[in-house]
Amino acid sequence: MAFFASLVSSLFIQNHEEKAFLSWMRQYNEFYTQDEYHLRLGIFLTNMRFVQNFKGSFKVGLNRFAAITPSEYMALLGNPTKFDNPHEKSDTTKLQLKSDPPSELDWRAKGAVTDVQDQGGCGSCWAFAGIATIEGAWAVANGELYKLSEQNPLDCSWDASGCYGGAPRQVFIHAIEKQEGKFMLAADYPYLGYQDTCHYDPSKALCHVSQYQLVFDEGLLQGLVATYGPTAISMDASGASFQMYTSGIYDGHDCTRMHNHAVTVVGYGEENGVDYWIVKNSWGSWWGEEGYFRILRMAYICEISTNIVAVTGL
Repeated sequence: MAFFASLVSSLFIQNHEEKAFLSWMRQYNEFYTQDEYHLRLGIFLTNMRFVQNFKGSFKVGLNRFAAITPSEYMALLGNPTKFDNPHEKSDTTKLQLKSDPPSELDWRAKGAVTDVQDQGGCGSCWAFAGIATIEGAWAVANGELYKLSEQNPLDCSWDASGCYGGAPRQVFIHAIEKQEGKFMLAADYPYLGYQDTCHYDPSKALCHVSQYQLVFDEGLLQGLVATYGPTAISMDASGASFQMYTSGIYDGHDCTRMHNHAVTVVGYGEENGVDYWIVKNSWGSWWGEEGYFRILRMAYICEISTNIVAVTGL
């Protein structure tokens, strides 16, 4: 943080830049004073100049993350080691995927996707991605869309690390092993934004998962989404261009080969000859395209092809 505080004194701050910061504070209901004001101003100006100088096929902007520190941003992401299990195998030979999936698909338009949620400052993306996947799979198979609880796996999944990260499959593993495959509703087990003790109540549980499939091949993702519904993926989201993303088809501008964020693919499409995935994030509807982003399809970027998990049995 000292870097950003000293940065303010070294930057030539123009009047309109500070006015932009004040306007941003009002827009997002963020108010700083004294040392923190200068700290946040320095971060904001750094990001403002990044946005101004950005040249890419998608758009970035000064969103709610425009004045957070790198460590605060990384806290939203998961521990990379939690996404990978070197002992878990992927046997896709028994998958029964649609042989001719539609060329375009959006499960939002078919009533299989709940509203975008906001995980807050807790690194619980894995729980949101896993829950969105079971919500979608259940809706596709049974025509019933329930808003399930992310707090349930956040508190109760024994193999995950709560706000310090996890993997979407751990949502299913815990439910199958400890909850008879069932989940509680968000209304009965609301999200807190931090890990608490487990309060699972089987008398209020519904839906059901009996089987999931881990896949390491983006080439199967279209078939998974078309056959089973919304599908969780893990990816690298550490780049500034993803942090500041506002719209367009994300092209992995500054991705690394690391898993640190979990999200849910809810469809796919094409725009001006460019194929893309439609992906649900868990940073609130203010981020990206009303809480979603599009990312290049079959480009094998940001490691999205190496940790895919779908619900294949209910």
